[in-house]
Amino acid sequence: MKIKKTYFITFLFVCNIAFGQKEPTINITYSKLLATYDFVQKLSEKYPDNEYKKLFYSSDFNTQHYIDLYNQLDRLNIYESYDFQDYPITQKVPVMTTSLIERNLINAITIKQFKQQTFGIIPNAELLAFSNIISEFEPV
Repeated sequence: MKIKKTYFITFLFVCNIAFGQKEPTINITYSKLLATYDFVQKLSEKYPDNEYKKLFYSSDFNTQHYIDLYNQLDRLNIYESYDFQDYPITQKVPVMTTSLIERNLINAITIKQFKQQTFGIIPNAELLAFSNIISEFEPV
């Protein structure tokens, strides 16, 4: 009787391995807002020469208006860190506002959604200026 139970359990285990697991799927999505932010960030004078700069400087969008916008992004105060003092030492990993902003850029489809999700993470004046820069650079 014990041998039958062992065979039955082994059979169930083998069936579960062979037929019970689903094939893993990977979903890759494109975030237009995050791609726009990354593009504008790479135009900064703080970044070394790159393909984005070459493309931008050789395009029709290389105007004073857009240069002022990406320079304004450098001056925005969107880089803050939140510490969790009351947590144990191993859980005191700080959270950067830029990580939350990037997450919200990925999750949002429109600028309006992004502003709603990001409200309160950075000061409102910074959020409105940041959103304006991203929306102005979307066609670029």
